[in-house]
Amino acid sequence: MLNLNVIETITNETIDNETMEIKFSQTTKMPWVSWDIPAWQCITGSKLAKLENTVCSGCYANKGRYTFGGVKNANTNRFEQLKQMDKWKLAFIEALQAKYKSLRDKSKAYFRWHTSGDLQSLQHLEAIVEIAKALPLIKFWLPTKEIGIVSAFTKFNEFPNNLCVRISMFKIDQIPSNSMGLPTSTVITDKGKEDMNLHLNLCHASEEIDGKCGSCRKCWNKNTSNVAYKFH
Repeated sequence: MLNLNVIETITNETIDNETMEIKFSQTTKMPWVSWDIPAWQCITGSKLAKLENTVCSGCYANKGRYTFGGVKNANTNRFEQLKQMDKWKLAFIEALQAKYKSLRDKSKAYFRWHTSGDLQSLQHLEAIVEIAKALPLIKFWLPTKEIGIVSAFTKFNEFPNNLCVRISMFKIDQIPSNSMGLPTSTVITDKGKEDMNLHLNLCHASEEIDGKCGSCRKCWNKNTSNVAYKFH
């Protein structure tokens, strides 16, 4: 799997909203910031991590710097904030809005949810949707394996235009399925590349020596039906 090289950042845009401080992650791969929680708190992913040939079986966020020190503590603190969902949502909007205002190159305002972790509840997803609605100038990408949570939301609601919810396939080399009517992502080996006519788009960063997104923004584009990530 891709190692995103997370660097925890505390910037002048970090906001203290009645003692709730929002801290973002910065990865060398991504164009801008993200927000993470521990991978071992994933509802579906933690189960998949115990099974062979699943995309979570070798998860980068269950090893290395994610499991100790500053990154582990920061992710754990973020997870605890979700216990006060309404307060977290308001603080998050304020903090990310300040972060956006200070961004010199607004073309880089592409935010990724969860380089580590995943949705925790329907309320969590609803809060993410409200955040996207409150910040329409920012593009959000939410990869997720929590099909049940997403299905519960889409039964009565639609996602805003600036939020791309991308359903992640469970198994390595699994052919993408858009049965939910949402864009997808897959993880493929060299064998899986034989089916690129079905996987469609190979992640730009997977082919780059520096492993960075560069100018590619396919993951945030709802019209990109599937993005395939190279298995490492």
